[in-house]
Amino acid sequence: MLFFLPIVLGWTILLSYGSAVYGSNAFIIQYSPSIGFYSLIIGLAIYPPHRFWIPALTFVAVLFVPFCLPFVELQNWYDLLQTAPNVVAIIFAVNVGAAILNGAIAMWVFGQFRAKMSPYSADMVLAFAGQVAFLVLNLCMVFGFDRFMSAQSDVAQALAGYDGHYIDLAIRRVLRGCAVFLVFILLFFNRPRWKDAYYVALPVAVYVGLAALHSMGYGSPSGIEAAIAGCTFALLLPSSAATLALVVSVGLYASLTGVYLSDVVYASPQEGVLEYYSIALLNLAAIILAKSGAQHERETSAVDSITRLDVARDFAGVGIFMVNQSTGVIQLDHTGMRVTGIPRVFSNVADVYSRFAPESQKELIAVGVVEPGTSFNRILRVPRDDGDDVIIRIFVWAQRSESGANLAYGLVVDITEAYKQESALRHALTDLEAKDEKQRRMFSIISHEIRTPASVLSMLIEDLDHTNLEETRSRMEEASDQLLGVLTDMRQAVNPAQNMAIVKTSYLPAQLAETVRNTYQDLAHKSSMRIELNLGAGANVRRVGDQTRAKQLIGNLVRNALIHSKGTKVEIYFEERKEATGETWTQWTIRDDGVGVPKDEVPRLFEPFERGGADPRNQADGSGLGLYIAKTTVELLGGAIVYVPIPKGACYAISLPEPIAADQSAPQPAKKSLPMAHTSKMDVLLAEDNALVAEVTKSRLSKLFKSVTVASDGQMALEYLENHSPDLVITDLFMPKLEGDELIKRLREKGHEFPIIGLTAAAVGNDIDRFQAAGADLVMAKPLDMERLMAFLARLAE
Repeated sequence: MLFFLPIVLGWTILLSYGSAVYGSNAFIIQYSPSIGFYSLIIGLAIYPPHRFWIPALTFVAVLFVPFCLPFVELQNWYDLLQTAPNVVAIIFAVNVGAAILNGAIAMWVFGQFRAKMSPYSADMVLAFAGQVAFLVLNLCMVFGFDRFMSAQSDVAQALAGYDGHYIDLAIRRVLRGCAVFLVFILLFFNRPRWKDAYYVALPVAVYVGLAALHSMGYGSPSGIEAAIAGCTFALLLPSSAATLALVVSVGLYASLTGVYLSDVVYASPQEGVLEYYSIALLNLAAIILAKSGAQHERETSAVDSITRLDVARDFAGVGIFMVNQSTGVIQLDHTGMRVTGIPRVFSNVADVYSRFAPESQKELIAVGVVEPGTSFNRILRVPRDDGDDVIIRIFVWAQRSESGANLAYGLVVDITEAYKQESALRHALTDLEAKDEKQRRMFSIISHEIRTPASVLSMLIEDLDHTNLEETRSRMEEASDQLLGVLTDMRQAVNPAQNMAIVKTSYLPAQLAETVRNTYQDLAHKSSMRIELNLGAGANVRRVGDQTRAKQLIGNLVRNALIHSKGTKVEIYFEERKEATGETWTQWTIRDDGVGVPKDEVPRLFEPFERGGADPRNQADGSGLGLYIAKTTVELLGGAIVYVPIPKGACYAISLPEPIAADQSAPQPAKKSLPMAHTSKMDVLLAEDNALVAEVTKSRLSKLFKSVTVASDGQMALEYLENHSPDLVITDLFMPKLEGDELIKRLREKGHEFPIIGLTAAAVGNDIDRFQAAGADLVMAKPLDMERLMAFLARLAE
């Protein structure tokens, strides 16, 4: 509003002054159309509906301005209002209605094209649509007023200034109004800036000079020289400045000379035609302004787009550069300088090369001069002082300039983050491939280790009718132990802490070593090897440690040596070591005199499923988990295991923190089982979906317990327990309808407190966690360990 109202009011005052001084100021001419007509149309076009009050207020102000100006002679207007108020009212009403209709038509056309073109193009459609509507509606209004006034009284016609020249004078006013309308709407679409005021001075000076010449009789009554000057300024000045300049200077010129305002009847037709030419030039000037405004908008939009692209390019780390290969000078933009770390816009190529890492310099030197018409791209590294190097990719293409210089143009792109991500992805893929390869090897080993004893069992079963039963039974037990051993190793490798709890008791190292030797004496005999004990001081002193795990550790290493070393002996060393802190450590050393371990395989010794080669079919028996289990077990106990290089054979050293026992007497053996009389009174529920496993397990349990009821799934077990209360529940995990952990959870929720044992055949997985979370009292691996079961019941009885 601060821009719209002053401009329209200022224009109105200037033209009212010119009309009062130089023109006839006829009422009917001044309202064909009214000056307020423009304000209402333009206001409706440029303001949203909730601000239509602004053009309405401006229209009212413009409508009544002539009545408030002291230099305007309005006596005839007052007399007309008293004599024929209906004439004044109708002319006012028609002006308002036509202006509103004009604005509505322009806005309707604008709405049809707004979504189909750029905002400025849609504005131009609105401007030209409004101009066409202005011409048509006002011509209709002129001819309508002519018919209306011809029917009025002679007095009313005289007071209104209506005569036989009305049509000619009104049409000239309408045509001038077309130019005025277009220039004004362009003024509001291309709102001038403060700096455009400087451009107004020259046109104002020129038009004041033309006004002075006109007053001296040198000017044309039609003002054609002013129209030509308007076209010239429209062509030469910036669009927004030219629009403001023409509004101010032409308005000033008209108020000073009365040209375009006098509404005179020319004595000769030639002078009338000359005015029409002048009006045509004014409209041409307005069209030129519209065209230059559109061009300026396109250029501004292109510059803005390029600026935004530059901002986006800088944000993305994409710089541009040019190399004059003839002079060896490179020019960088701001982004290129930032990415490469070069502080100058112009630099010598050799200085730029020195910024890159040595390997990148070699690549650039190898490329040499880029021949015109060729291109290349490279990934280069730019070292930084903070150690965080920048990785860039350059794209270069060359061409020869008109002067003959060999120029190369290029883009430099910061790809540091992408390069890091790509590197991380490559490493991740490499790791995945290694894990995938290890997994394939694992399944190959597992298949081999499980299939071997399973095949032996199958063959022994086929030969049951033709062999010695006692001998076959012994072999079946050995094959079964081997099969279960592989599964136990796998379970122990997955979670050593959960699969076998840490139990520290006092024990004699000498006794433990002797037990290990006795356990593997048969295997040593088959391997044509011997097991020797070399026990140092402290071997017969009791110490506190996990005897079971220590026995497993040493046993695994001895077994590995007997199977793989191809030597003649395995030695078990013991010594006691005291630290400066006073802490006592046990040192076990297991060594053989066999083939040893190749140096390149030592780093992988303690990894799971490593058996000295990639193909398990070409290796000795073993799951490849022995050393891995040994390492995890030792670490679980707070110790360490290392491979010790020796001239011949393999050697492993185990260190365990084991304090001297305060009580050196032998501990009493724990009570392991309940009397048969106690278990024979107990009822057992067995939930097992595998019929064969259920049958065999029930058969074993029936030898110790009063009764054993079998449920083939968890839901059947739950239904059975609604009417029965057994003394013990043993359940599998994976069963149809209701799994074992869910069964236990529901039983505990119902308040059942009888002991529940979970059974699982899985070698890996989270079965133990699931059973324990559900509330199982004990989790055991299949097949059911009767000795461990009886020990558990004995602890409950205590």
